[in-house]
Amino acid sequence: MYTVKKERFSKSIGYLFVSQSCIKVLGLLYSLYLINKPVFGDEGNAIYLSGYQIFAFMLTFSAIGVPNAVSNIIAQTNNHNSINKVFKVSLALYVIIACISSIILFFCSDIIANKIIGIEIVAYNLKILAPIIIITTLDSVYSGFFNGIRQMKITAKIQFIEQLVKTVLTIIFVEILSRITSDSKILSVGATLAVSISIIISFIISYLNKKNIQICSKDFFSNNVTTKEIVKKLLLFSIPISMLVGINKNSDSFVIMNVLAEKIGKIEAQKIYGIIASKIDVLIVLPLAFNITFSTALIPNIAEAKYKNDNKLIRIYIENALFMSLAIGIAATMGLYFFSQDIFDL
Repeated sequence: MYTVKKERFSKSIGYLFVSQSCIKVLGLLYSLYLINKPVFGDEGNAIYLSGYQIFAFMLTFSAIGVPNAVSNIIAQTNNHNSINKVFKVSLALYVIIACISSIILFFCSDIIANKIIGIEIVAYNLKILAPIIIITTLDSVYSGFFNGIRQMKITAKIQFIEQLVKTVLTIIFVEILSRITSDSKILSVGATLAVSISIIISFIISYLNKKNIQICSKDFFSNNVTTKEIVKKLLLFSIPISMLVGINKNSDSFVIMNVLAEKIGKIEAQKIYGIIASKIDVLIVLPLAFNITFSTALIPNIAEAKYKNDNKLIRIYIENALFMSLAIGIAATMGLYFFSQDIFDL
């Protein structure tokens, strides 16, 4: 067991920025592999990613927004016991929600695959991913805990390891299965299994890190909250974020596979969705991933500064984050605009 002290804002940004850079390089590698794999291609990506998007949508009720909600409350909490109380209440609340989401996804997978997505084989992917909702939710609460006590180094390390495992296992599973069959549907199940295993490993590492942490209580200040207040704050903070992200992530899948399919046919619509999800979306979210690092580091720092009524410090945090976000966003926009053809050729 070791004692931790809060990281400085600049240090937190640095850890997360390096982590996201490595994650995006790894993500690009396995995306390029799947896109250019002859027996996987756009059709395999459509199956794999449409299932994953439904999984992500179910996570909106139990995991998306959770790290920010948990870190926001913990950042304003005073000592080891109070922080552990927030952590335990968060675990209990979100695991209950996650279990409900997991059960719904598992038993409704056939209906979702056939009626909503329009790709029958996705039902198998959804059945594999259903129990992983619970693991992802647990991992999200742990992530919120690390962010709240300002240990972004741990968060960054875990995120990188998860992406590394996902990249390696995806390539291994798809490569092995491609030697047995040329059915992209079966290969997509292998890719989904790789994602599931990487999430489980991420949670195990989170659990081991949490177990070995002892918080330096003098770094925190007084703010005693009841269980009812914790639950209320968690829900008020996470629900708006969750619903916004969930609706946005699944709108393309629903429109293309249900509306466009009627005009151009199911197979062609499936390929178009594969192109959008595996190529266009990957490029668009690349610069956004770096902006997320700023928001992740901002939340606990601003929460604490707000509790102390230090508006000057809040302004400094926000101005620095906006400046860096704009610098990355403008550079990415120019790069995509002037080198779009070269990127797609790659």
